[in-house]
Amino acid sequence: MISVFSNVECELGEGPLWHPLRQSLFWLDINNQRLYEKSFPSSTLDYDNSWLLPDIGSALALDGNNIDTLFIITDQCFSRLDLNKGTFTSIINLDLAENMRTNDGGVAPDGSFWFGSMEKKPTGVNGSVFSIMPNGKLRNFPYKIGIPNTLCWTADGKTLYLSDSLQQKMFTITVDRELDVANSVKDTFVDLSSTSSTPDGGAIDIEGNLWNAQWDGFKVQCYSSKAKELRNLRLPVPKVTSCCFGGPEMKHLFITTAKEGMTTEETSIYPLSGNTFVVSLPVVGKKILAFFMDEILITHQEIN
Repeated sequence: MISVFSNVECELGEGPLWHPLRQSLFWLDINNQRLYEKSFPSSTLDYDNSWLLPDIGSALALDGNNIDTLFIITDQCFSRLDLNKGTFTSIINLDLAENMRTNDGGVAPDGSFWFGSMEKKPTGVNGSVFSIMPNGKLRNFPYKIGIPNTLCWTADGKTLYLSDSLQQKMFTITVDRELDVANSVKDTFVDLSSTSSTPDGGAIDIEGNLWNAQWDGFKVQCYSSKAKELRNLRLPVPKVTSCCFGGPEMKHLFITTAKEGMTTEETSIYPLSGNTFVVSLPVVGKKILAFFMDEILITHQEIN
């Protein structure tokens, strides 16, 4: 049964990330530049820790070198947050245009961190897809996109699930072992453009199925690797934004939602909008990969 994990009413809840060493969930409220943490299980209904970010954070990554820090991609930079001190360190400046920000992101099987960019007020497919290597190298891929989401990889590291929420489509991008995009193949995985649902963030289970949160769809939809609909989880709110596996056995799915753009009447009808939910499932989530950035890059930025 789906239940409320946190009753914090996020304007745009996003980027859920399970931290196995802290046994807690982290998530963002993009619009309010807030990062939250809550342990699981927990006796409280709100959160354990909260940080106000200096930039618009949109996606998170575990720091493979430190249990008490997180990597955060923002509209300005790739950064690291010290969870104990609350200090925010910019590591790589992104130099995005003023009307652009980052969106979803995740660590690929080769250890790189992939993320997308989008217009703050989308007008077309004017966003891009990037990756950051542990040595700090920033790479821009030739995938034009409106609102990049999902960014989940199959276990073999050959296929990326990439959604464009503006077009209401999910794609698979198949690349070779060296992630050579020149030889990549981009195919439509699921087309929701004729429906009210919009693909958003997602997660992969150990059976290779994709669990995709669907904005204005009231659900998380599970697809097989062949795009067959296997199961859907109905939520009591329309704007379902993202999900991730977590919990002691990686059998719980945490689901973020939003109330962005909703009228007063709509929020009264769906009062749990913006809350974060959790459900126990009979399937195990794929292991969450950490990002191992070269320590010399981080140390240099902290000194300066």
